[in-house]
Order: sequence, then C-alpha cells, then structure tokens
Amino acid sequence: MRPPAKYDPRRDGITTRATAIAAGRPALRIGPPPLQANGQPIVDRTGVRPTRGVGSWWFPNGTATPQAVLQRRHFSVVLAKSFWTNDVPSDDYSAPIYVRDDGRIEYQRPGFPIEIVGHLAVSPCDQASATSACPGVVARSVGELVGSDLSAAPYSLTPSEIQGLVQSIGTTRGYIAIYTGIASASGVEKRIVGYGYCDLAGASGGVVTVKRGWQNQDDSSACQVTVAPDNASASLGRNSPALSREQWNAVFEQNIQFVYPTGVPSYRWQDIRPWTALAPALVR
Repeated sequence: MRPPAKYDPRRDGITTRATAIAAGRPALRIGPPPLQANGQPIVDRTGVRPTRGVGSWWFPNGTATPQAVLQRRHFSVVLAKSFWTNDVPSDDYSAPIYVRDDGRIEYQRPGFPIEIVGHLAVSPCDQASATSACPGVVARSVGELVGSDLSAAPYSLTPSEIQGLVQSIGTTRGYIAIYTGIASASGVEKRIVGYGYCDLAGASGGVVTVKRGWQNQDDSSACQVTVAPDNASASLGRNSPALSREQWNAVFEQNIQFVYPTGVPSYRWQDIRPWTALAPALVR
C-alpha cells in the first residue's frame, strides 16, 4: 500500500517487525528470593508461588516492624560439585547432611569416613547495614569464594544461631550454588562454578536434606533441565568478584565441566547435566 503523500519517514517514523530469540545458557548469577517490605515473598508471574532464588532469609528479630525486616540476613547452602554430581539423589528419598558449628557441611557415605561436602554461606552484614565492602547477599555469582568459618569474625555466629539458620530453611524450593577448587596464588580456593535446582529442608540438630530437581510439580517435575524464568542471568555483573584472568578462565572451564559432562558446550539440552539451572540469553 502506497503511503499518504504527506507521509515523511523522517518526521513520522517507520514501524518494523523484529523477532528476538532467546536460548538457555548456564546461569552465572542468581539473586536471592525477593521479598516485600513486610518480609513476605513476592509471587512470580503465575501469581501462585514465590519467585525463586538462591538461598534463604533469616529474620533474627522477626518481621513485626520494618526495622526488624531490614535486619534480615541472607544465607545459602553451597555444595561441592563432586557431592552434587555423585551423591545427591533425585528420586523418592533425600540425602541428609549436617551443618557443623563453623558452617561446614558433612556427609558420610555408608562404610566411608565423614567428609566435608559443602558450606553454609552467610552474609556478613544484614540488609540495614550492607555495603559494597560488607555484602548483604551471598552465593549470587560464579567465582564467589566460599568456606568461611562462621564461628569467627566478622560472622561470630554461635552454635544456637547456626541451628536457627538451618531450621529457618524450612522446606524450600529454589536454586543452589555449586563450588569446586580453583587455583590461586595462595593455593586452592573453593569458588562457585555453577547452579543447580533442588528441594531443601532444614531441621533441628543442623540436619539438612537435599533432593535434586523439583519433585511433584506439574510444570517441571518431568524436566531434568530448567531455564529460570526470573532472577537469573547468563552473564556476569558488577557484583561478581574481581578475579585474575587465569582464575576466571578456570572458573569458566569448571562451569563447562559442571554443565556438560562431556566437557563440550553443545547447547543441546540433551547434553546438559540433569538438574542444572540455566538462564535465558538473547541469541538473535
């Protein structure tokens, strides 16, 4: 159709149709579960369930006042890659693990000695006092260091507080950070290299049960790979840690090894390790 005689594209503009195509890529950042001002979770776009994230919130002073809500601390269970890929079940039972008073997580295979298979990561500052130097969120990016002694400064958490953190997990469905050893100038450091998704439950005695995947859920129970609809990114951000080029190369290599058991990033969902969290990325 011929445009009107008085039509001027410089003045009136033009309309074009474009198509953007997104694909699932390994998640490199995942945020904490977002909350309302009163401390209640924000529901996702289904309008039914909370928006999922990594970790949980601990309210040491409750949620009765806005100030108490701001005094919440973010924390997250972080598991070793070897434990996640070899020992965490995804069927009708869960793997019990135990959080020690210093935040280390232990597990004992039948017939084998106790080993450390994870850490409880806790933000050193609450939301009211968090700064760039004292973050209020943990386990939100690959490359982050894990393994701090929670009984020492700046955390100085007591055994009863550790127990309270574990019990406050309740029954949680969300994402979980996975770490492995990365070489540095001072030795091998434990750093996050990827994310999975799972069901977690915390109980008394520091007991945590973990089950890979989201079970008994109509939108994803039959899927072994999920693309996070909210709160995840396939790129690094300003809150990602400052590492050397060699360290980032090692983190990315371990990320590939974690996501793709063959070590080849084919981007085919059939080649991705089951129960791996992906994030949407614009590819065209």
